[in-house]
Amino acid sequence: MRKILLTVVMATLVCLPVMAQFRGMGMGGDMSALLLTIGNVQKELKLTADQKTAIASASKERGEAFTKAREDMDMEGFQKAQEGYTKAIAKVKESLKSDQKKRLLGIEVQVAEKNKTATIFKNAEVVKALAMTDKQKETLKELLSDNEKDAKELFEDAKAAGDFSKFREVGQKVQKMSAATYTKVSKSLSETQLEAWKELKGEKFEVVFPKGGGFKGKDKPKEKKTDDL
Repeated sequence: MRKILLTVVMATLVCLPVMAQFRGMGMGGDMSALLLTIGNVQKELKLTADQKTAIASASKERGEAFTKAREDMDMEGFQKAQEGYTKAIAKVKESLKSDQKKRLLGIEVQVAEKNKTATIFKNAEVVKALAMTDKQKETLKELLSDNEKDAKELFEDAKAAGDFSKFREVGQKVQKMSAATYTKVSKSLSETQLEAWKELKGEKFEVVFPKGGGFKGKDKPKEKKTDDL
């Protein structure tokens, strides 16, 4: 029984960032929250020592809370840890200067374009800059709603099977759905909107993501031997 619970918990950690694609949020609340934890992005934004310290502290606390929740098989613990982390990062984002916010958004747009992350079109600043039409916004809403529904069904099927490998398959399928939605929306953009999109991106920047899917230290799930479970 404990082995099954462990599989579900570990799989949930794997799927959280993927499932979140259709809700407009990532492990830190959104993609920009994740970007703020990355070294070369912090350098590009010229974050202050206090801002870096606040981000590191929030990441450490979340990692420790995740570890405890995983050991206790406490799914609510994961949620509370994430909520606390999201609030802490939100405060850092509020402290950014206008030029830092603009550059962060540009990097976020570049990452979304590279990975075909559909929820970038839900970003209020992106919607405003592109002057998206009501029809475009409604189409995006419907597509994301359908994708999230399908993703939930896939996730529940994998959870019922209790097979960790199936969760990874779900992640791959969900990413493909997001990419398809991104393509549909991007193709609906007018020439004027495409120019605005290009301006949003700003100067090209290559994000150097940490190894392990963005997890650091205790945030990264560790494999456990099953013979003692």
